[in-house]
Amino acid sequence: MTKRSRGNIIYKSVVYGSYPLIITLGFVLFFAFTEASLPVSMRSYLSALICAVFIFGHETYFPHRREWKPSTNEVRTDLTFLTIIQIGLPLLISLIITPTLTRLLT
Repeated sequence: MTKRSRGNIIYKSVVYGSYPLIITLGFVLFFAFTEASLPVSMRSYLSALICAVFIFGHETYFPHRREWKPSTNEVRTDLTFLTIIQIGLPLLISLIITPTLTRLLT
């Protein structure tokens, strides 16, 4: 086996195996955080955030096609969207709705 073919095998293993490993990592982290008695919302957000970092790394360094490799500006935009819309907004909504519902239902 040549050095080039070994490198190709490793590259293909990373490309095709990383997403299943990242999904598995998310479950493992969630259950580990459960064992550590973290609150449910924190377990969920931490697990998703850590996996999102790995997904961004995968998309940046191992795009399916070379022309799909995101620019620095695209990665910055994706991270901003993830932070504000998918993490910050649900957290803000939960902080507003939970006390309001609690007051209405008690």
